[in-house]
Amino acid sequence: MFGTSIWNLYAPVYERVPLQKHSLGPTRRAIIRRLSDWIEDNANYECLEMGCATGQQLREIKEAFPRSRFIMRGVDVSPRMIEEASARGGDIDYQACAAEEYRDEAGRYDIIICAHSIPYYRDKAGVIAGFARMLKAGGRLYIAHGAEDTLYDKFVLTGLGLTLSKARYPSSAQMDAWLAPNFRIIHRERIRERAYMPSIYVVEAGRLPDKRL
Repeated sequence: MFGTSIWNLYAPVYERVPLQKHSLGPTRRAIIRRLSDWIEDNANYECLEMGCATGQQLREIKEAFPRSRFIMRGVDVSPRMIEEASARGGDIDYQACAAEEYRDEAGRYDIIICAHSIPYYRDKAGVIAGFARMLKAGGRLYIAHGAEDTLYDKFVLTGLGLTLSKARYPSSAQMDAWLAPNFRIIHRERIRERAYMPSIYVVEAGRLPDKRL
């Protein structure tokens, strides 16, 4: 509805919006819990976050794993979000770019994160296929998304989409279909901090080993 301008407007206060408490914050913590199952001390990892906003997730990963070494890149369509992220430091490379237009080396990343931004992409399947191309064999993709699995989900998420930029929230089945050509699902966790929250999932996926991307 409002396009990039609404995210530019939210950027200075993004880390204080109400959604942080029951949606964005719990999602970040769920991703870190999953990472803790396989991140090793004294190891090197390259990490990409698509739709990074102000870079909270990337900074929190560095804080959670201080004995690991990370090369990190955050990408967001909002130049103002990128300015805010850069100002918060953390030795992280940030770039303002639409997800559909972003290009990077094949097989570069050990970790790719895309949390709550998929509904705003025009070509969701294409972006997910691009993640498969950029992910190393043995790497992990983490996608967090609101899911229109029930009528209540549709009611709440449609209202949310009308207040921000234009969004189309997938069902869990649709997300599975977008992942299926290139990924196997390792774990799915529902974020349910309050009964009134719609369906929100964090999906951990690995690239299919027989894919030549």
